[in-house]
Amino acid sequence: MTRGEKFLYHQIHPLKLATDFASSAASSIALWRHELALAMAIGFLPSIAVTALLLRFADLEPRKDSAFGRYVRRNMSGAVVAQRATGQAVMWVGAWSRQGIVIALGLLVVALAWASGVGRPAEATGGDG
Repeated sequence: MTRGEKFLYHQIHPLKLATDFASSAASSIALWRHELALAMAIGFLPSIAVTALLLRFADLEPRKDSAFGRYVRRNMSGAVVAQRATGQAVMWVGAWSRQGIVIALGLLVVALAWASGVGRPAEATGGDG
């Protein structure tokens, strides 16, 4: 498996998904409390650490061969990753400004980015089947 493939498939490893979900929630809580340094540490360090560990040690072949793996191979472009990051930034702005509706909007952006390929045939997304 190439490094690029590892980087793609580590995103759907359960440990990575759980880490990102938990660090998003915890960092948003810290931002709500205006604890910026803590929020940024929580928001970035666990994700970076888990990414490094998964890229180095995880067997990601089962992810590659799964239905979810085929989905991300077809649909997880750089633009989609940027949309997910934008959604997280919107959540953080909402948390800092204590506006639940903005947090919800950011969460919606993240969810829509993840789901952006649902229902599209593989041919329309340039996929392999």
